[in-house]
Amino acid sequence: VNWDAARTRAEQIAGTASLAVTDQTRVALDQALHVATLWLDEVTSLSDSAVAPRLLTRAEWATATVPVWTQLAEPVAVSISDALTSVLRDQAPEEMDGMIAGASQMMRNLGGTLFAMQLGQIVGQLSKEVVSGGDVGIPLLEEGQAALVPQNIAEFGEGLDIPAEEVQLYLAIRELAHARLFKEASPCRQKTR
Repeated sequence: VNWDAARTRAEQIAGTASLAVTDQTRVALDQALHVATLWLDEVTSLSDSAVAPRLLTRAEWATATVPVWTQLAEPVAVSISDALTSVLRDQAPEEMDGMIAGASQMMRNLGGTLFAMQLGQIVGQLSKEVVSGGDVGIPLLEEGQAALVPQNIAEFGEGLDIPAEEVQLYLAIRELAHARLFKEASPCRQKTR
């Protein structure tokens, strides 16, 4: 499977309306993350991540999460490619076996590429909707790192009768709590116990 196609497609879609993180937004979200860390330190025994939280653009979120998505999708992509090859081989007359052998590899590659493109499309679309790294309920960033997508946080808060600072604080607490939970539940940590 050509996973570079998935990454490229995700980056194209995410980058179409991706805005850079402004200094003002960075200061506000850094403050929210700091307050969230202090609060979580008081109310939970889960340790903080050793990796500092990040503020990501939509395009950066897509690029950073594609490796995990491809790892999760690999078995499905292989199954789809195998199914296409199997159908081609099973449905063709016996006298075409020689031709089918070459076409099977082409169908396998085509199936993998189509799946990779679809995955890229999905990740690109998600980058426009998620507000953090833990939004989908699985750790998408390396080492359980926390991340916020400021542009999406601003859009999420629009139309709510809640001050932007409170929305930012709520989402910062939620994301840092996710990161702590992911860190505690990681397979490497379970093996060391």
